[in-house]
Amino acid sequence: MTKYLERGLMPNEFDYTAVAVDIAGQMRAAADRVHKLQRAAVLDLGRELNVIKNQVEHGRFVEWVERECQMSIRTAQRAMQAAEMVEKNDKLSYLPPDGLLALSSRAAKPIVDKIVGRIDAGQKPSAAEIKEEVAEERRQAQRAALEAKLTPQQRNTKARREAEEQRRDQARKREWAKREAAESAATKVTIKMLISCLGDHLGEFVALLNKASLRGIARVLRDPVQFAAIRAELSTEMATPETVEPENDDEPLLPFTYATDQPPAQLPMR
Repeated sequence: MTKYLERGLMPNEFDYTAVAVDIAGQMRAAADRVHKLQRAAVLDLGRELNVIKNQVEHGRFVEWVERECQMSIRTAQRAMQAAEMVEKNDKLSYLPPDGLLALSSRAAKPIVDKIVGRIDAGQKPSAAEIKEEVAEERRQAQRAALEAKLTPQQRNTKARREAEEQRRDQARKREWAKREAAESAATKVTIKMLISCLGDHLGEFVALLNKASLRGIARVLRDPVQFAAIRAELSTEMATPETVEPENDDEPLLPFTYATDQPPAQLPMR
């Protein structure tokens, strides 16, 4: 029988558990080689473009890239920036191609040192993580640019609005914590009542609870009509005596019945 790999999957990761172990090993090795080829291609591309860029004027270079190399100038600029970054810091060469290109954008310049620090710490940031950090850096830059355009009065108004929103948020958190504490206390009291009232039948109750719907139980308890109907049904069941099957044909049924209409003989009074 063919054995399969078993391990947890990361987001967007290929499921190797559906492939035989020997083939999965080949696929992993091939994927690693493809990643290395992609990284090398990005860096080689950037180096080639940098050589030409330093020899012709910018307009001619842009025209040559778009027409002759058939790529956008933005992609070319990122490849050139990636090659320059790796030339300055070889540790960045281990990043995935998408991560290298994302890190080569102008918005990513403030976080390059941060990524290098993570690599020095033994981490391997993915392209998705790098893109998210670049996007967050871009958002912060946009907020800072908008902040710089505000007048002193607008800044004061904005500060008051943010302070009010923070106060409301703290109030919501306190209210939520209060509700959670009250719910926890009520839950504990409810469990104590169940233990006290059900006694030895608590296990049966838990078994039924696994089959029933808590929402359905709560709905019936809150509905006076349904609750009254079930309570009346229970009263009827409790008022009806249970019939015990006789062990043989000579033993009367319970509650006792008699073969004749005559009542049983009464014992003499002493």
